[in-house]
Amino acid sequence: MDQLNALGTRSHELWRLFEPLHAVTYFSAESRDAFEAIGLRGFWRGYFAGRLAPLGSASASLATACLFGFHPDFVARAVPEIWSTCSPADTIAARRRGAAACLRPILADATGSVARCAELLRAGIVELHPGGRPLFGANLSIDWPDDPFEALWQGATLWREHRGDGHIVALGAAAVGPCAAHVLRLAADGSDRSTIQPHRGWSDDDWSDAQAELTDREWIEGERLTPLGRDAVASIADMTNRLAIDPLVSLGSERTTELERLLDALAPMVTDRGVIPYPNAMGVPRP
Repeated sequence: MDQLNALGTRSHELWRLFEPLHAVTYFSAESRDAFEAIGLRGFWRGYFAGRLAPLGSASASLATACLFGFHPDFVARAVPEIWSTCSPADTIAARRRGAAACLRPILADATGSVARCAELLRAGIVELHPGGRPLFGANLSIDWPDDPFEALWQGATLWREHRGDGHIVALGAAAVGPCAAHVLRLAADGSDRSTIQPHRGWSDDDWSDAQAELTDREWIEGERLTPLGRDAVASIADMTNRLAIDPLVSLGSERTTELERLLDALAPMVTDRGVIPYPNAMGVPRP
């Protein structure tokens, strides 16, 4: 059990480092330009097309199921209409191209570290079984790029979607629905609801209903966690971390330590450029 806890803690710390490398696809000007070049104008068209393209021409219901945190009507504003604008294959290429265009000038002086980091990310993830992890499994089917910056981004994305799919499992095991998950996270970290509610499509009534549900469970009081709520949040976090340890086991301790060292150098180079806003709707903390 102690070994599982230690691996879970390491998986969480690694997430804080690889998530910013993945997240440039949402926030960088280069990514926005790459999406607009194939006709995806506006943030949400690029977001939904980019996340969903590995699944193929996903329907709104499939998108809502896999992405979890969005109101179905919010998803349906873009899906499936986006597939009349561009193909999933073109979107995958544009997404990877845009992310690499952001990372390349920032990390140009660390190309050797970029290539090695991408190699380790790949080694830890490509042989894992995708069962129960739809977004991870979909991204796992994409050909590995030769360009080291594209490879770095793809590796970070695979680790990210692997962890994210596991987090949804943990929330489901705790009987926490999508809107309630947002309410619970904000109660835990103290962020304002304006940082997430408008970006996921939940109405004030939806939000109030989720708050009432969590109040009935004695997990929150007002907008603060109760002791029972803190225990619940810790339990969900522990399960998320444990469900994310397989890549670390695959790498082994020595290579995991090397990956941590590389990511610890590369991630701040990206975040220090201001590409990713903090706080953000993703809830990822600054590394």
